[in-house]
Amino acid sequence: MNLDLRQQQVNRKERKGFNIPVLYITQVIGLALGIAPEKLGMDLHAVDPRPLLKKLEGGE
Repeated sequence: MNLDLRQQQVNRKERKGFNIPVLYITQVIGLALGIAPEKLGMDLHAVDPRPLLKKLEGGE
């Protein structure tokens, strides 16, 4: 959780542009089992991982 939530703080302090999606292992397992991203709480992350998931699916 720290890796997801602290990126904005690091960006401000270090004047960086980190925007790295972070997934929990339980979410990765859920995706592998076919559970919808929204049901796994992907919409609750500080850095939205859904664009990355679409890219990995071949959607972009």
